[in-house]
Amino acid sequence: MKNSINILALCTLIMFTLTCFTTKRGPVNKPDGPTSLYDTIAAMDAKWEDAYNNCKLEVMEEIISEDLEFYHDQGGLMTSSKN
Repeated sequence: MKNSINILALCTLIMFTLTCFTTKRGPVNKPDGPTSLYDTIAAMDAKWEDAYNNCKLEVMEEIISEDLEFYHDQGGLMTSSKN
């Protein structure tokens, strides 16, 4: 009886391991259309990531809105305006 429980536990562990670690992500469901919102977001994300990773401050300044506001819980209000 104890031997059959160990075999069952081992089989369960193997099945769990196979399903967890061999699952692959499928392709992103990209909406149809020549310039979809997905394409716009992906392009802006790539532009921001390139600017951030390569310290292109002029590009980052171009992307960030002039009226961006962020309230930090320790530092208070932070804005993107130069004033």
